Amino acid sequence: MKKKIVAPVLILAIIVSAYLYLSREKTFLYNGTIEAIEINLSSQISGTLKSFLFSEGDIVKEGDLIAEIDAPEIVLAYNIARKNFERARSLFSSDAISAERFDEIKFRFDEAAVRLSKTQIIAPIGGRIIFKFYEQGELIMPGAKIAVISNTDEVDVNIYAAYNDISKIKIGDEVRGYLPELKGKEFIGKIIFINDKAEWTPRNVLTKSERERLVFLVKTKFQNRDESLKTGMTLEIKLSD
Repeated sequence: MKKKIVAPVLILAIIVSAYLYLSREKTFLYNGTIEAIEINLSSQISGTLKSFLFSEGDIVKEGDLIAEIDAPEIVLAYNIARKNFERARSLFSSDAISAERFDEIKFRFDEAAVRLSKTQIIAPIGGRIIFKFYEQGELIMPGAKIAVISNTDEVDVNIYAAYNDISKIKIGDEVRGYLPELKGKEFIGKIIFINDKAEWTPRNVLTKSERERLVFLVKTKFQNRDESLKTGMTLEIKLSD
């Protein structure tokens, strides 16, 4: 008796699954390229790389110390400015120097402290270190890129919505993304920006019909805690009904 009940239920489940799959296939899906937020960590001073505290592939948190740069002249200037400031503070408390003179010395100390802080490279965001460009002891010049951090927790996908669809969506709407590489695995995202000006269809973007030449840039964001969505992959996106 149980077998007779299970069989119809199983058949019904297969029919429902097939219907949902075919319905999705008939729905137009916009294609967008996945982009993760990437931050370049660069040096603002010259010196040698004293230490790099992480390796490529490591996860870092916002505020983590990533690298230290050895710049002896900056350290020396800071120590001199600090001693001058401590001396000036003592003299100012006994009215031995003017307020203007004290402010001038304090300014030089603050300036030296800012310069010293640039010997430490701090992570401005949390994420994964995907590139490291220098090894310990190598000379670094101002502006040199030391490493790249990619925030993989969230990814952005830009699509170009057709003119007929733009009136049906708004910022904050939920969208669904499907990844062909994972057999159409579904991801939930949201619209974070809609350009209010139409533009001609980019050459590398397909729209609902070749006749619809005007499109609108739509930015979407997807959570990516398991890092399934990789930069450069194509995500198929279904807008709200």
